[in-house]
Amino acid sequence: KENIRSKVTDGSLSVSGRLLLLNSKAMVAKAGFDNYGSVLEFLSAYVNETSEPVWDMIALVQGELRRFIDQDPAIEAQAKQLSQKLATNLYQELGWEEKQGESSADTKLRALILGMMIYSEHKKATKEALDRYAAWAAGDEKSVPSELRALVLSVPVRTGDVEAFANLIEKHDATSNSDLKGDLCDALTSTKNSEQASVLLGRLKDKTLVKPQDVDRWLVSLMRSRYTRDVAWQWMVDNWQWLEDTFKNDKSYDYLPRYAATCVNTRAYEQKFKDLFNSKLEQPLLKRNIQLGYEEIESRLAWLERDLVSVQKYFKS
Repeated sequence: KENIRSKVTDGSLSVSGRLLLLNSKAMVAKAGFDNYGSVLEFLSAYVNETSEPVWDMIALVQGELRRFIDQDPAIEAQAKQLSQKLATNLYQELGWEEKQGESSADTKLRALILGMMIYSEHKKATKEALDRYAAWAAGDEKSVPSELRALVLSVPVRTGDVEAFANLIEKHDATSNSDLKGDLCDALTSTKNSEQASVLLGRLKDKTLVKPQDVDRWLVSLMRSRYTRDVAWQWMVDNWQWLEDTFKNDKSYDYLPRYAATCVNTRAYEQKFKDLFNSKLEQPLLKRNIQLGYEEIESRLAWLERDLVSVQKYFKS
């Protein structure tokens, strides 16, 4: 075991080997043959990692860790510290500016690393993002490269800047650029404010503000955040008939149960899922995905409840 760790840390194990090793450890833990605390402990072997595909897997493991926060909110501060610890070396190496001749992989990796640092609430990274947003809002579009735009624009929203929130809504409604609209959607739905979430949800039924094909992106993004999930879920319940009438002939309608299932990390939300979808099992379009949702939720909750203690123990140590 230590020999494998050392091969990961010194890079003598191949990129594919390092990626598959971490993926297999996470899958084995989810299957119940190990625990997620040991997966988090093994992440320390990747402290020198520089490969973008491997970092995608590290970020996935880190992202799955956030599900435990719904089980124990006290984990959140520690998860942010772990994110910063993992990303600091590459943050210092890659910085914010694209270097002449750098690979496309490094460009993608920079966005991932900056995302982890900003999630961790790293003061310097957060300030830089806010400064770049201010320049962008003042008309200097070059201050925010397209691959970092959604991330940078999300920072003032996450930190509670009411003026920025209003400005981004205005920019969204004024632009015809679909890529920019998508980035603005991602930024706006990163809000931690339930009242702002309600404002965004209140726009979804107005096709002059949000195109019907984009409704699920806004709704699911708000449901995935533990800060706005309650208000977004209730909106979905209250407006289900509108969703059915609007999307029943579109594939996004039968996907809704699966999207909703991905947001369930507690027994309380499992019950909310059942309360909403039990009565819809008779709909042929929804039946299969509702059943898959039930299976996915039960498997996930069994894992989270089984491994919560190991995750808590990891952070305490």
